[in-house]
Amino acid sequence: MSEEPLQRRTDLAYLIKLADSLREILAVSGLDPGTARDICTQHISAKCVTCGQTMAGDEFSGWLLNFGQDRSETGEAMRFMRLRRGCCGSESCNGRFYDFTFKPHETIDWSALNVGALESTEEAPRTSGAKIATRAMTESLARQFTAKAVAAIALLVLLWLFRHWYVGGEIPVIQPAKIFTSGTNVLMEFQDEPSPR
Repeated sequence: MSEEPLQRRTDLAYLIKLADSLREILAVSGLDPGTARDICTQHISAKCVTCGQTMAGDEFSGWLLNFGQDRSETGEAMRFMRLRRGCCGSESCNGRFYDFTFKPHETIDWSALNVGALESTEEAPRTSGAKIATRAMTESLARQFTAKAVAAIALLVLLWLFRHWYVGGEIPVIQPAKIFTSGTNVLMEFQDEPSPR
């Protein structure tokens, strides 16, 4: 077994895959939940690529082991809420990539962990605050435009239905179909009148 710690960089959007993979590896090793949590506390740490904040300890390992399962168990501290949304745990940082360090353990093979899209320690692309703000604003405007477009189309359909009904047209499903009978002949009524000359 290698004495070097294993380091993996991952996008926080893939954190749930890491948590699922971690639970699988610990289940395969046959460790009881208390021992597994202690091992995670001592052997796993995470550091933000952008601001350098380190996440480790019992609270972080417990949150990571429960992430993606019961929400009441996943910690409601602000940093964990931010991690759940795919942002750095620090409120002053918008980093999306963390370097995970797994210290060697005799019964657990950390190399089998699935950490998501970026599994190498290559430099992750850094996203500036301006780009993040622009992307958030674009997404917000797109949602607003979509909602307004749907409302405008619905209003136009309602106005068309009202106009159609007002001028005497039938509205299928809403109005019953008119049934015409041949009981009266409109042409015969006009024939009795003298023609104007």
